[in-house]
Amino acid sequence: MYRSSKLNHLKRVALAMISCICVQATTPEQAEAYKDIETTLAPMSDEQMDSIKHLYRKVNKQSILREDVPPTPVFSSMMVDLQPGSSPAAIRIAPGYVSSLLFVDSTGAPWPIRAYDVGDASAFNIVWNNADDDETSLSNTLLIQAMSLYKDGNLVVLLQGLNTPVILSLIPGQKEIDYRVDIQVPGYGPFANPEESMYSKGANPMLNTIINNISPPNSKLLKVKGGAAKAWLFGDIMYVRTSLPVVSPAWISTMKGASGNVSAYELPRSPVILVMDNGRLRKLTVEGF
Repeated sequence: MYRSSKLNHLKRVALAMISCICVQATTPEQAEAYKDIETTLAPMSDEQMDSIKHLYRKVNKQSILREDVPPTPVFSSMMVDLQPGSSPAAIRIAPGYVSSLLFVDSTGAPWPIRAYDVGDASAFNIVWNNADDDETSLSNTLLIQAMSLYKDGNLVVLLQGLNTPVILSLIPGQKEIDYRVDIQVPGYGPFANPEESMYSKGANPMLNTIINNISPPNSKLLKVKGGAAKAWLFGDIMYVRTSLPVVSPAWISTMKGASGNVSAYELPRSPVILVMDNGRLRKLTVEGF
């Protein structure tokens, strides 16, 4: 701004000198020559210069302000399919937003990352705490950010002790972006809980929907009294989402969330559920069948 004011001052001085010289010119040729110099030094009028400065400020303002609606943040979990012919899971990302990917096994235990690779390193910024390649490290999290609004790509992740790679599609420019995704990989990782492994065999993929607190398709929401829990009825099967360990009835399958604070259960239809709460047995009453 100081430099611009100084230049404008010098310009006014030069124009004043030219005007004085033009007044002193004795011939029409000299007056015309000095008029050409004035036009060369200041080809635009003051109104045109003000318009250009207004346009410059407008362009700079638009470059830093977002007038569009920001994307909606989403926290979710998903189960990946490692079978040949399956479609890769999609991760929605965006420039200016960091998405965290957490890898866990079937029991909800962290599954450490051994290595990863991305299709276009210039289009994505990925941060991983490798912990100096420590085999016992719980570095199961990737932080990823898109560097371009329209460049998609893929991410390949190798987990410790798993020969099959986990392949993910990276898709920017969506109305929703994944702030955090808990990626559950079928199988037991190096830190799997043996007790949870026994109960997790043959887990219904529908339980992943329950972990995300999403109603199963064509299900009926039930009312649970006596504790923090939600339940849905699907035919003769009841799905329950709770942080309290279920004791009765015997579940068909169960799945623990990556945070370890909530679990989903597939149960037979029952009006009463017994759970453990801080070492004490508690009864939950289910209504609305």
